[in-house]
Amino acid sequence: MKSTKKMNVKISGTGIYLPENVYSNQDVIDKIKLAMPPGDPKAEKLDPKWIEQNIGIKERRWADHLRKERPETAVNMSKWALEDALSSSGWDPSEIDVIILSSVSASTSNNYSLIPSISCQVQSAVGAYNASAYDILAACSGWTYAASQAISQISSGMAKKVAVISCETQEKGLEFENPVSSVLIGDVAACT
Repeated sequence: MKSTKKMNVKISGTGIYLPENVYSNQDVIDKIKLAMPPGDPKAEKLDPKWIEQNIGIKERRWADHLRKERPETAVNMSKWALEDALSSSGWDPSEIDVIILSSVSASTSNNYSLIPSISCQVQSAVGAYNASAYDILAACSGWTYAASQAISQISSGMAKKVAVISCETQEKGLEFENPVSSVLIGDVAACT
């Protein structure tokens, strides 16, 4: 039997956490040149203005996992982005039914652990004790997949309020000897 009830799904709030450390294109090029053999033509061809004009990146942020006050780990950054989204939506953490977190950064964090997952650590940190929480690994397309799962859960009636978090802290794991990918990557946590 087909249901005729239509569920409306909307984004009620957004949140973001940007790491404090800003790196220009020239900063990244300098790191690439240090990682590659001296005089490598791939490194020598890199130009900050070309990166900005052709890729659209002027600067990026990289998390500081090691700082003593408020270390910028995947867990903390995700927590801060979720708190920002909760504030903009007017939701209380106890109202969240599901937390879906997309990240491939667990292994680049100093507090690396598979159990508990990043989402479960965030769930505990914000006091969302009524929510189920799980991680997905999908890199660049992660938010899209997590959002589609949230939409499906809301549309089916399984959940009413879902937090979708996408967080990456990739600087620590970057291979600067690969100038093609290392100019693209920055760290951030965002929540809808």
